[in-house]
Amino acid sequence: TAMKNLANGPKQLAVIFELKSNKSGGLTPDRIVPTYVQTAEYGGGDLRWSSDNTPNVSGYEMRLWEPKVIERLKLLSDQFKTRYNDDVNFEMLQFTESAVSPVKSGQTYTTDYPAPPSDYGTIYINGLKEWVLYTNQVMTKTQVMQLCNFPRGEIATYIPALRDAGVGISCPNSLADEPALWTASSPIGIWPWLRRTDSAKVQGVVA
Repeated sequence: TAMKNLANGPKQLAVIFELKSNKSGGLTPDRIVPTYVQTAEYGGGDLRWSSDNTPNVSGYEMRLWEPKVIERLKLLSDQFKTRYNDDVNFEMLQFTESAVSPVKSGQTYTTDYPAPPSDYGTIYINGLKEWVLYTNQVMTKTQVMQLCNFPRGEIATYIPALRDAGVGISCPNSLADEPALWTASSPIGIWPWLRRTDSAKVQGVVA
């Protein structure tokens, strides 16, 4: 249905693309991809993870290193382009945190749910970059934003690619809950990145 105009002007809408599901207290988390993607054709679709910071928190993250998963996600972005890109009230698509979490110990793997490759953390970021940049390319009239935090080494190459494409950059964490993101030594955390003044700066370049 058409969005309603409020008394103080048109309603502005932002949609968040969740990259993970999570539950605390040892509860069983929801899958993050549809049932039809939870098959061998898509490499299982998602992967069970567990927090290395908070006890009894776990969930699922997308297998963004699987080409067919990225293919389906690009089709999702295409649908957002068709439905929302020309809507003056649709303001932003935001991708949640870039962090890829450790695999849950004791996980059972099958043909439909294979074990991840050893370098899945790095290739997860590569898949995320491909999807975000594609979304930014098709959503020509909509701001696209990524929340960046971890892995610090991978985002060191990811952030310049986002900046050069005009993707907005932010962070879901503060000093209190993730002190490592203030690390000034290499690889630097996101907050020193956002305060750079050299040619790699992002302030004044993207949202």
